[in-house]
Amino acid sequence: MGLNVKIGKGGHGYEVYDEEGKYANEFSFSINGQQIKGYDDFRALYFDAMAEGSAGAYDAATLHQLYEQHPQFKQQIDDQLEKEYYKELTNAVNDYNAKQVFKSPEEAAQKMHELFVPNLVQNLIDNDIINTSSSQVATRYKVSTFAACLQMSRYSTNRAQVISKADYENIMSSNIASGRVYSSDDEEVLHDYIAKAIAEQKCIPILRNISGVQASDRPNVMASFYDENSPRHSCLSHYDRTGCSYLGSVVYFSTGGYEYGSGYSGATIEGFVQMNDKLHLLECPLDNWRSGESACNRGIPEINKFRMAISQDKDFDNRMIEKFMQNGNVSDSQAKTILNRLKTEISRDPGLCAMLMGYDAIYGISYQFDLLNLGIATVIKQ
Repeated sequence: MGLNVKIGKGGHGYEVYDEEGKYANEFSFSINGQQIKGYDDFRALYFDAMAEGSAGAYDAATLHQLYEQHPQFKQQIDDQLEKEYYKELTNAVNDYNAKQVFKSPEEAAQKMHELFVPNLVQNLIDNDIINTSSSQVATRYKVSTFAACLQMSRYSTNRAQVISKADYENIMSSNIASGRVYSSDDEEVLHDYIAKAIAEQKCIPILRNISGVQASDRPNVMASFYDENSPRHSCLSHYDRTGCSYLGSVVYFSTGGYEYGSGYSGATIEGFVQMNDKLHLLECPLDNWRSGESACNRGIPEINKFRMAISQDKDFDNRMIEKFMQNGNVSDSQAKTILNRLKTEISRDPGLCAMLMGYDAIYGISYQFDLLNLGIATVIKQ
């Protein structure tokens, strides 16, 4: 359920409420590692910083006493801090809303507009979503703008954790999930492999061979898996996919020891995912990769329910248009253009749908374990 910031009824200034108007007393956020549960905590952090910068002239307790006993000092502090607190609190609430995980496909469809916080909408506009649905990230490589921008907003990190080859081999020698999968296996083999890895909290190996990228672009594309300064978005699958991109905008990997697509001149990412029951995984229950791209687009029950809920929601368009106009400072006609692009992408892109619903990865189709949240992966840095 989304949250919002408004002036509280008890004289406590800006506070957090849910969409039903209930005070969200459990909400907190962090500044420099310190939890902030309200304006008092924010002010206390400010007093700590003031005292630290006074070279021992006064301490935080003295500042707090002055605040409580001298109305003029109190007014001065509040005038200085309340706007800053509102900004920090609003940013924290927006971040919370952007990262919501919904309980069902139907709830995801109903609450989806809450994901489109100001930073996300502005990022879409900056990447020219009004005129095109794709973004160029390398000479011959482009990605879905919606998926790329949503991925940046929805997950805590857009880069994998990095490990050396030696450390990778050491971890995998003792903690690798048992079993293997093959391209000829039916879906049940991979289902059992993943279920066992989760139950035993083992690591599954993941492998990505990168094609469709010119040799001169490959270093940047590969670095995008682990380098925060590399061109963004380039981990996702190519936008102009035909016949080889079964699940749309995902970061494609194989698992279970299955190796595919040799001969990419070293353009290979290798790593693992530490499995546990906290991961939000979506299963594609098709028999194998020969099912084809069209079948995969229609083959995941949760995504079908999500799309159906959107199509049957008479107020969906209005909620989205209002959010685009509110958070992107665009006209009504521009907001409708963004909406139409989004609905088209939802109809054609299972990966985007899964991101909107808050999944970390999609697995299935013989051997695929395709990432949406790159932060759950650990990869070998080359």
